[in-house]
Amino acid sequence: MRPEKRLLVLDIDYTIFDHLTPAESAKQLMRPYLYEMLTRAYVNYDIAIWSATSMTWILAKIGQMNLIPKSTIDTVRQQQVESRFPAQTPDLTTNIPHYETDLPFKICLLVDSDAMISIYLEEHGVKEVKPLAVIWNRFPQYGPQNTIMFDDVRRNFAMNPQSGLRIHSYRDAHVNYSTDKELLYLADYLDLIALLESDFTKLNHHKWSSYVQKNRRHLHRKRRSPTAAPMASQVRAGEFNDQDDNDAVDSSGHTGT
Repeated sequence: MRPEKRLLVLDIDYTIFDHLTPAESAKQLMRPYLYEMLTRAYVNYDIAIWSATSMTWILAKIGQMNLIPKSTIDTVRQQQVESRFPAQTPDLTTNIPHYETDLPFKICLLVDSDAMISIYLEEHGVKEVKPLAVIWNRFPQYGPQNTIMFDDVRRNFAMNPQSGLRIHSYRDAHVNYSTDKELLYLADYLDLIALLESDFTKLNHHKWSSYVQKNRRHLHRKRRSPTAAPMASQVRAGEFNDQDDNDAVDSSGHTGT
């Protein structure tokens, strides 16, 4: 963790990775502009991964996406083995040790399904959710004032609704890879709120695309060619606002987590 940085918490399945669509490589299943978004976010944010799966699957997926080096993944796996001994106190978060990488960003923290809790939700019954206090209690430099979480399932924010931004589910990668630009636009949002806001609790993440439209003059982007990736100014207000429908479920009954 770096001093005075904000915290970006990312879900994996259907948020940055389509884990069910058949493909020849993980690269074909990564959400477009993932590396660009992470690179830009890393300037102002420490980056954490929180998935509603086991640490085994988290390490497998981030390894396939080449988000951290294989040697670091092996180190974390060994830490997981050692933590299973009875003498060890269970830890709900995995702080990734310092590592060298050629990438312009680093992942600092991994959190798996063991850190989720069950609560009763009127619309859904008893469900597992992601309480950000698990991170905040261990790392007090982070809190609701400087944390934002991207997830495609709204109920995962039930304990911290002000800190959650529901991203559109990324599915059918073979169809949507060439047109999905949500991470590109969200990189603008992350840049802007880091620049303009000292307290994220005052934001309405549901209206993030309108916020980008209103404040795009602060981005100070270099002039781009007509064929370059779209700028935030090209996002229609409301285009990516949170959906009003219930959490999507695919044909297998799996919800994006």
